[in-house]
Amino acid sequence: MNRLCRSSYGSLEAVINIPSGLGDSQRVLRHFSRNSTTGEWFARAVISARPESGGSIIQNTSKRHAAQEHGDFEVVVLEDGVLKHYTHYNYPPTDDKSAWSCSAIVNDASGPDSPIVAICAAPLLQSRIPIPDKSNETTLETAILQSNGDVLHYRCLQLGACTKSTEQQHEWHRGAKITSEATGPVCLYQTSPDSLMALVPVSNGTQQHCFSSGTWTCVNFFAGMNGPSCIYTNPALKIPTVHALIRVGYRIFAKTINGNELKNTTPNLPSFLGQIRHDPRRRVSCSSNPMAVVSPSMVFGRPSNADVIVFLALGTSEDTWMVLHYGITPGTKRWVVSGVVLPHVTGMPL
Repeated sequence: MNRLCRSSYGSLEAVINIPSGLGDSQRVLRHFSRNSTTGEWFARAVISARPESGGSIIQNTSKRHAAQEHGDFEVVVLEDGVLKHYTHYNYPPTDDKSAWSCSAIVNDASGPDSPIVAICAAPLLQSRIPIPDKSNETTLETAILQSNGDVLHYRCLQLGACTKSTEQQHEWHRGAKITSEATGPVCLYQTSPDSLMALVPVSNGTQQHCFSSGTWTCVNFFAGMNGPSCIYTNPALKIPTVHALIRVGYRIFAKTINGNELKNTTPNLPSFLGQIRHDPRRRVSCSSNPMAVVSPSMVFGRPSNADVIVFLALGTSEDTWMVLHYGITPGTKRWVVSGVVLPHVTGMPL
């Protein structure tokens, strides 16, 4: 899943599954934003009051109205075995921070194997790969993991600016099966505008799949790296370089995908970030990665930092955590602390 995105407002946006604060075990999926001027993180609205996973967030590049300056925020999150799609409408301009609404249920899409029951978090990505026989401008992409290891690809066409004042409706279509061997959530990413790739954890490593002409093909296998991953790239390089932060057990590895192999990446992951503290009092889900990363953007012809949020344990006696914001500088290639998202939270954030 991709908990973090960079918005056209000049801010970072994150979605985090945290305790509701009502004194019980109830959790909520909450929206957080970072002010690009002050660097301060602040909590915004609750997106879901019944999340069973972390969420994935993007800002839509297709706009529903010609006068819309900022695309809508889109989030997918697991609730009661279904993957729900929430939208924060950014048109007309509003200061309403509670403007999230459920715009679709992803796995309601019809098909021969209904019902499809999701078991963990799912990625969310927007591509320009068309859906056959559809006049879409862009496409939302996600992948649902089932308990039997099947991963199903789902797609949602985006029509772009409409001439009518009605809001664009989201309708998801089930696509092809990616694999039948997955053990954790999939990471979707692109190496070019017309490519769609997937990293899939399996029992003895990670499969790399490529989407073409409506079908998925396994093109690589990386032995040993058998956990959920998140991806970032460097837009300043002429040849796209894909970096992966991969969780294996209670460790995090930073790798570069170089052809058919994984290599140690630069910058190296600091040792204190490479180990997830674990004891019986800490609930650390094996189906999630305690890091989320967003690729740098080009600012005045130069790349910005790659931004990462990291969940770190506090102390050794209680199930308490801190969520920190790090930046990976393009020049020195160092990990630097950029701010605090959450100074203290009980229970592992997801």
